[in-house]
Amino acid sequence: MRALAADPALRAAFGAAGRATVEGRTWAAVGDRLIGHYTNVLAARRTVVAA
Repeated sequence: MRALAADPALRAAFGAAGRATVEGRTWAAVGDRLIGHYTNVLAARRTVVAA
């Protein structure tokens, strides 16, 4: 924390990296990804139950 407090360039770099990381994470995109996970889990469950 002290390093961040003392270094404006480091804070800017961390901020830019954070923004770049979450740029595509809209509520719609997160919801679509979650639905995809649920779909995969249900498909795997059907395969196991049917076996």
